[in-house]
Amino acid sequence: MKKAFTLVELLLYLGVSAVVLLSSSLFLGTILESRIKNQAISEVDLQGKQVTDLITQSLRESVSINSPTSGNSANSLSFNTPTASLNPTIVSLSGGAIHLKEGSGAEISLTNSRVVVTELSFTSMSNSPAHGSVRIRFVLSYKNPSARSEFAYSKTFITTASLRR
Repeated sequence: MKKAFTLVELLLYLGVSAVVLLSSSLFLGTILESRIKNQAISEVDLQGKQVTDLITQSLRESVSINSPTSGNSANSLSFNTPTASLNPTIVSLSGGAIHLKEGSGAEISLTNSRVVVTELSFTSMSNSPAHGSVRIRFVLSYKNPSARSEFAYSKTFITTASLRR
């Protein structure tokens, strides 16, 4: 007598295999989506930290703040450094990126093309430009031209920097 699979057994095995494959592919899709989301979060966090660190360090080493004036807010920051050829140093928002311009030098972008800055503000927290303290606030978002949900990430960065002198 020959041993063979019946039609019912074959259909049962195919059904179980289909469920296992579907579950595996859904699980893999979820893992890939999480990986993409984590990349977007990491990029925004890294760029935000680098920008806040650079602006904070530059301000700490400067000698005076030109703008914003005491008690006011502005969308750009201007300060003088101990090196005359770098004066004024200006931090501003242009084309969705934060830019730094030192003296008559070329403007450089502090953020890369994978993120976009939607807001940038500087608020003077002191009474004297020579003893200045500035609150820096900006919103950084991951660029998402395709409007995919896994790329949607935005974060607000707020820090305060003071002159050391």
